[in-house]
Amino acid sequence: MSLLRAILFVSLAAVAVGAEPLHVRIDRLIEKGQVGALAAQSTDGEFLRRVHLDLTGRIPSSAAARAFLNDKTLGKRNKVIDRLLASPEYARQMAVAFDVELMERRADKHVKAAEWQKYLVDSFAANKPWDKLAAEMFISDGDSNTTTAKAPRAAAKFIMDRDMEVNLVTRDVARKFFGMDLQCAQCHDHPNIADFYQRDYYGIYAFFSRTYIFQPDKKKPAQLAEKPTGDASFKSVFTSVAGRTRPRLPVGHEVNEPEIKPGEEYIVKPDKKKKNLRPVPKYSRRAQLAQLAATNRMFQHNIANRLWGHMMGKAVVEPRDGLHTDNPAAHPALLELLSNGLVELKFDIRAFLREVALTRAYQRSFVLPADLAAPQISVLHEEFKKASTNGEAAQTEFNKAKGELDKARGDRLVTNAGVDSASKAVAAAKKAADATVKPLEDAKKALAAKQDQHKTVMAASTAAKVAADKLKDNKELATAFAKIKVEADKLAAGVAAAQKNTEAKTAANKTAIDKLTAAEKVMADAQAKWKVADKAVQSFDAIWIAASAKREKAKAETARTMRRWEDAQALEELAQSRMTLAGVEQQLSKMKQSLDSSRTAMTAVTIELPPHKAAMLAASKRKRAADATRDLQKQLLDKKIVFAKAAADSVAQLKDSSKLMAEALTRAVKRNDTEDLALKAKLEAVMARADEAVKTTQVLDAIFKKEVAALTAVFKQRIVAANAETAKVTSIQKTLNAVESRIVEARKRMDEAQGKVVQTTVAFNDSQSRLDAAVDKVTGRWSKNFSTGAFTHLSPEQLCWSMMETAGLVAAQKSAAVADFEKKNPLKNGVKEDAARTAALAKHVEKFVYDKLKGNVAAFVKLFGGVAGEVQTDFYATADQALFFSNGGTVRSWLNPSGNNLTGRLQKLEDPKVLAEELYLSVLTRMPSVEEMDLVAKSLADQPKEKSAVVKEMTWGLLTSTEFRFKH
Repeated sequence: MSLLRAILFVSLAAVAVGAEPLHVRIDRLIEKGQVGALAAQSTDGEFLRRVHLDLTGRIPSSAAARAFLNDKTLGKRNKVIDRLLASPEYARQMAVAFDVELMERRADKHVKAAEWQKYLVDSFAANKPWDKLAAEMFISDGDSNTTTAKAPRAAAKFIMDRDMEVNLVTRDVARKFFGMDLQCAQCHDHPNIADFYQRDYYGIYAFFSRTYIFQPDKKKPAQLAEKPTGDASFKSVFTSVAGRTRPRLPVGHEVNEPEIKPGEEYIVKPDKKKKNLRPVPKYSRRAQLAQLAATNRMFQHNIANRLWGHMMGKAVVEPRDGLHTDNPAAHPALLELLSNGLVELKFDIRAFLREVALTRAYQRSFVLPADLAAPQISVLHEEFKKASTNGEAAQTEFNKAKGELDKARGDRLVTNAGVDSASKAVAAAKKAADATVKPLEDAKKALAAKQDQHKTVMAASTAAKVAADKLKDNKELATAFAKIKVEADKLAAGVAAAQKNTEAKTAANKTAIDKLTAAEKVMADAQAKWKVADKAVQSFDAIWIAASAKREKAKAETARTMRRWEDAQALEELAQSRMTLAGVEQQLSKMKQSLDSSRTAMTAVTIELPPHKAAMLAASKRKRAADATRDLQKQLLDKKIVFAKAAADSVAQLKDSSKLMAEALTRAVKRNDTEDLALKAKLEAVMARADEAVKTTQVLDAIFKKEVAALTAVFKQRIVAANAETAKVTSIQKTLNAVESRIVEARKRMDEAQGKVVQTTVAFNDSQSRLDAAVDKVTGRWSKNFSTGAFTHLSPEQLCWSMMETAGLVAAQKSAAVADFEKKNPLKNGVKEDAARTAALAKHVEKFVYDKLKGNVAAFVKLFGGVAGEVQTDFYATADQALFFSNGGTVRSWLNPSGNNLTGRLQKLEDPKVLAEELYLSVLTRMPSVEEMDLVAKSLADQPKEKSAVVKEMTWGLLTSTEFRFKH
């Protein structure tokens, strides 16, 4: 039966027995408990990329993507899921995922990685159930002899490559198989997690405390061996409370172990003479773990949670090592359903992953739905309060049960001390008794030997006596008889001494046996008391386990109702944020309109200013000209006035002079002498000239007065004109001042409007930030509730293989693999291809491609993987990663156009639209948008002679984009 048919058979069988398919129940549970709308279905491209990455570890080829997107038939998604699950790539992907999950990229120690990975690939190809796979890891001794090995040697890697360091193995078994990080419970009850107890740690510890690395010959491979005895005792460093436990699974009973008599502990006993002979006990605690693990609730929760997280990108409980009630599942009922469903499927991983992939939850878009409305919060709050009350009651019951159990365990620990003391006494008494056995046996043997000798000699003595009595004359016989008798007497004395020694040894042996019997009785009494105490522990443990389950259920219900209440609050906050933003946006629009009006008014007023300034400028110019003319006229007038005054002064002076001369002439005439006549003649001549000068000066004076009068008249006109221009300037200045005042007022209103716009913009940005935070909050909650699809980073292996798939390296090696297979397995004439040969070809191709390209993965793991020995699911970005892409030549070399690789194919395409489609299908598993097509066409058109470089750069850009780096 082919793998695909087997998968379908399992699915159909489940339906045939009347059970609803698990994926139907999952969707109903998620959708029933959801508050608000769920995301829409993902696009075909998103789904195809997602399912290929999850089930094969790489994106699909462009041909596969194109075929799927063009396929219009119903059920095509189901067909892809089944095809991928049946592929050899699925086994490889799961082997890689579980290798990383279980070994956390540790370096090899005892089991080579290739051997371990082949074991995982073969196991997943054979669809080995998880409980069997886990059991093999627990019981494998690392024995490479297939006839004697309990499980494949490679399965021992989980334990052996941790050097069987019991604390490390305990911690990692608890984490990886039971989902509990108990490291902090090694020395005391966990300080932060109420559910993790020191006895949980040592319960698992006890399964491994007797196991050790067996490698007496360092030249030979190491194996695991197990001692038949050894208990797990512990003491809290905080409280000093001590305890002891048999092997115990989390939230389970201690394992009842068989009583094996001393000396009968081994199937293969240790032999000092055969150092390479590995001891094998009759009872193996690791084998007991392998047998019991699958029935444990935490074991079931752990693997269901991890497989769901593998597909969904987010587990029901995160972190995945944190399964406890203080870290409630995002959807508690879902975790229960998944765990029960996996058990129903008998831990069939392939069938389980198929059911997950078929769910609407898995196939949802990661985009938050737009139509989110908040329900009535008060109703949900009341549900939460009721659940909280029930949770408190369950906690009280749990605390009581735990107190009773702790007391019972303390009582048992006291009896343990009695058993330990009695056991030591029995061991000492047995040692003493054993010490008397050989001396007693030796004494008995010596006595028997002497008795045998004495009997023989006595027989000879009796015969000699008879002969001597019959032959009394025979001295030789008499002498022989005497000698024999002496020897017989000596032997009789020896027998008596041996008898006495034997009696002493018998008495010593009896005394030792009596002491041993007494010690054994004390031991039996101590064991009886211990059994009573142990029975009480088991009884109270059952009560505690029931109370623990009840409390867990109550806390899960509290968590569920709280989640729904908080979801509703988040929706209300989102709605309120949207309303607030809308209000602020409307207010901002009004403020902007007011600002625009203010700016318009400011512009209008500002437009009025230039004409008034121009008028003011012209008026000022005219005023300055009038003032200048007036001042000039004033200067002229002042000069004329000066001249006129000088002329008037000259007239007055001349008149005064004439008067004086007339008086002088009169006196001269009166004397009438010769000198006076001469003087008179001179004076008359001077008077004549003076009169002439007076007349002339009077004429000038008259002229100056006239001119002064004329200039004064003009000056008055100039004053009037200047005053008129000043009045105009004053008037225009007043108008200008009014306009400037209006501008100041308009600017003030505009500044106020601008301030309000700034304030409202700040409020808008703040509201937008609150809305973004509310959207992020709802998005996170919806993703956690599986109401949207996952948006998670690719693992280093997925990133590398997807890039090699995109670039064309995988296709090239597939072609080479097919040719290699055909060469090694040619079809004979007349023989047709059959299913077996097709399956063999697929397996050969997958291994061939993997072997040829696996070397490239190492660089990606080094850069993108987590620290060895730590959780590998975290995402982080580093400068080294950026430098690897920007400066490293590895990936760029894959994009050099050659043959039929991606860039080589793209370079041959002439139509930009066709080229864009092939590019985006190959890299991002989707068709390009109109804008992306236009950008491709423009990039090609801008550099028509550099097509190869442009194609390579576009491919590089998409390969290193966020969209490629993440799964969504």
